[in-house]
Amino acid sequence: MLVDMPDTLREIVLTPAGKQPMKEVMFITDPDSGLAFDHKARIAILTILARGVPDTSTTVEYDQATDVTTETRRKTVRYALSVIEIMKMSNEYEGFKKLTRNQIYHHLQVMIDSGVIVKHGTVQNGNRFTDYYRRTAKNFVLTLETPSYGAEFLKDHESKRLEGLLSMFAFKLNRSQKEKLLELRIKTQKLQDKWRPMIAKLTQDDVADQEVICFYHWLVDVYSLTCPEYIELGRNVAAILFPHSLEDQKC
Repeated sequence: MLVDMPDTLREIVLTPAGKQPMKEVMFITDPDSGLAFDHKARIAILTILARGVPDTSTTVEYDQATDVTTETRRKTVRYALSVIEIMKMSNEYEGFKKLTRNQIYHHLQVMIDSGVIVKHGTVQNGNRFTDYYRRTAKNFVLTLETPSYGAEFLKDHESKRLEGLLSMFAFKLNRSQKEKLLELRIKTQKLQDKWRPMIAKLTQDDVADQEVICFYHWLVDVYSLTCPEYIELGRNVAAILFPHSLEDQKC
């Protein structure tokens, strides 16, 4: 007999939702589902669940001819976590706000109601019952306008993201250029946010191919080129990043 399941969940009793396979991609197109991304703690929980925790998976093989049973244990990553595990990981990972048990329970219920997390199942160990939770999809594509946790959060988030990405390239920008680039980045994102729901609603249900995400973002970029304001913002970005190349462009 072959068994391929994290050992921690070997005795789990799955919920009806837990029996459904995790989707590859889920497009968030309605405000109710968008609530799951409308708080820093909920984003932290989604990130923790995406990272998972180390576990083992034991494969059992029985050879009827020799009457020998062989067990092989390998390392794996488990993506269904308990509340205690989520709380522990929120303390260990840099950049995450330390979450309490009550906070996690509160936010989990919001995300369950939003359809982005499910109670996967329950494991009984003696008189102790442990519930496990997981995401409903490996990838979420948020197609709503910028969540309402505020302009300051967006500025802080994009500033850190932009700084990290720029460090991977050989751009030599001064502080003023970086601040202007951040301002332009936020403006282009807010423009594209207006068009994302329309593009996302063109996708078919039960998307199973991760390449659809890349195609979706390309379609958003293509549609953006119909907006003169977006094009002008793009020119201003290019003027900061590629000032000399623009002078030699022949296209």
